[in-house]
Amino acid sequence: TGDVIIDENLFTDATTPQGWMAEDIPWYYGARLQGANFRDNKFRLTLPSRKTVPEVPDLKFQFVNAKRRGVKVDRKDGSETMTVSGNIRRGFSETFSMPYPHKAMRAEIRSVLKDRGINVNRTSPLKSTVETEVYTHMSPRFGDIMESLMHRSDNLMAEGI
Repeated sequence: TGDVIIDENLFTDATTPQGWMAEDIPWYYGARLQGANFRDNKFRLTLPSRKTVPEVPDLKFQFVNAKRRGVKVDRKDGSETMTVSGNIRRGFSETFSMPYPHKAMRAEIRSVLKDRGINVNRTSPLKSTVETEVYTHMSPRFGDIMESLMHRSDNLMAEGI
């Protein structure tokens, strides 16, 4: 038993950088750097089903009846509500930025643990002075990161470096 805790305390300024366009915030290229980044801080949304990949907990939708061609999607900085207007065709699917990637990371880790028979029941963790390292992830070489960043024009990675 226990819980999955994503601690972002060492990275307190998770705001959108100055100079970024407000209309870019909901889109995948507007994904901001967070304390816990997950799946490039983006997700795929399919409408009208509201299915997201990966799962984005606490994501809400506000549908506005607007007579317009196409679909307009907006989400304000820090908001978990996506405002959708326009003519939504069946199977509409686009990639957007996650408002709080740590929530998606936590949901996916909990799901994987559950699938493997490990009970995670959201109980408060016990205070412990014993630390056990369970995983170490080695980053790619800096040159490889830069090559990928420049090729993909990755705003999120650029903000992190």
